[in-house]
Amino acid sequence: MRNLPTVKLYIDGTVVDEFMGAKTEAELRQFIDAHIESEMNNKIKEALHYSQSGDYQQATDMLKTLNQEDPSNSDVYIAIAKVYLQSGDLDNCEAVLKSLPANIQVTDKVKQLQDELLLTKATIDAPEVIELLAQLEKTPNDQTLRLQLANQYIVGHQYEQALEALMIILQHDMNFQEGEAKNTMLKVFELLGSQEPLTRSYRTKLATLLY
Repeated sequence: MRNLPTVKLYIDGTVVDEFMGAKTEAELRQFIDAHIESEMNNKIKEALHYSQSGDYQQATDMLKTLNQEDPSNSDVYIAIAKVYLQSGDLDNCEAVLKSLPANIQVTDKVKQLQDELLLTKATIDAPEVIELLAQLEKTPNDQTLRLQLANQYIVGHQYEQALEALMIILQHDMNFQEGEAKNTMLKVFELLGSQEPLTRSYRTKLATLLY
């Protein structure tokens, strides 16, 4: 009886996977590629963690190194665009997103970035949240100010406050600014995802207003 060959896969000196027996070339490639992709994703997540902590240079350097290692990996480009967005470099963010292949540009994660970019651009010259709140105390029926406030909340990832501000606008006027408030709420739903409790809650509230 022959012994079955055992193949072990090492990453940084540690066994991360193994199998026994023979495999075809295609099966071997699939076995290895799965771990290469996983390792790449972990490095992308690490870079984005630096970006979220405000260390944009470290994040950019890491992602550029990953891009040199795998120039065809669209996830690296998307991460680079996200870092540019978080750092306020909107022109480079837009340039990276536009450089992506057409089939990648229509994916949910890219469309979410595009929506965030548009919202960020819309708030460049807008007053800060504190100033908007102070103005709304004086003129609580100024829904234009409230829409600016909602956009600022979205850019700051304060989605519940944004949705509440948008709901107040829609209660006042469902077609405010030719549907801008409603469309902004729908964009927030897309950013959060359909399974997010906030999405479910405010989608129900919106449906109540509509019907």
